[in-house]
Amino acid sequence: MYIIYLDEFGDSSNRLDEASHPLFALAAALVPANTNWLQLEGELIEISLEIKRNLALPETHRLHMVDLYQRTGPYKNRMSVEQSFGWIEKILQAAQNANVLYHVRYMDRAKHKRNLLEGTTGQREAAERGEATQTMYLGQFPQVLYDLDLFLREQNSYAMLIADQHKDFEHFAALDTYRAWRVAGLLEKILEAPFYRDSRRHTLLTLPDFAAYTAAGFLLNTTRDKPRPMLDEWHQKYIRPCLIKWSEPTLSLERMLFTANFYITEGVKQPDLEAVIKSAQAVKLK
Repeated sequence: MYIIYLDEFGDSSNRLDEASHPLFALAAALVPANTNWLQLEGELIEISLEIKRNLALPETHRLHMVDLYQRTGPYKNRMSVEQSFGWIEKILQAAQNANVLYHVRYMDRAKHKRNLLEGTTGQREAAERGEATQTMYLGQFPQVLYDLDLFLREQNSYAMLIADQHKDFEHFAALDTYRAWRVAGLLEKILEAPFYRDSRRHTLLTLPDFAAYTAAGFLLNTTRDKPRPMLDEWHQKYIRPCLIKWSEPTLSLERMLFTANFYITEGVKQPDLEAVIKSAQAVKLK
């Protein structure tokens, strides 16, 4: 069994012309629940306390890689590059020692816009306005769920999923789709609906945050005149060897129907569970 933690990188809006956020990534960290996840949590808490003691930070500070890497937010003017990079490596190494696996699904905004311009009338019109048909998070969330379920089926294992709180988490909590999907034979390996938690209190949510930032930074380095330091090395050493999947979305009809079905209850005050189940069965991926 796994405990899966989910977090994102980049701006999650539906805008396709965000020059400062060309990439969006949604990452999952799969922590084996039957081995040493408690030890890993303890190690991450100790690293957090070490940072707190060194920098006199409040108890609830978050291990957030963008701030730690750039030495911004609570870390601004308080640490050297060597200190920040050292703590990042400690966290990534602790996860690798605990056999944590990762799944990263990313969206290149410019490429997605080109794909939409070749799509349906509605997709073309949205792309011409500089918009995707959904926010990045809403579009990728059900796809990641399905990818994880496929992996769990292959492993004959189950998982609980914990996601960092997001502006859409109340929206997800209101959906009736999770139980309908399980009855239809989808997400049968993910126990219950995902739980949404505050990463300041749930330390292992650090893991997908660090994975998403490292993997996205590695991709962005391929387009930069001056690559940002250590991201390529960390990705090659700590993330890539532990990836169960590394994917960029496509516009296949099956995948679009799959995502649309996930949100079939959206805006419906009294959803028809029977209709949702039948729709899920109709678009079930092989």
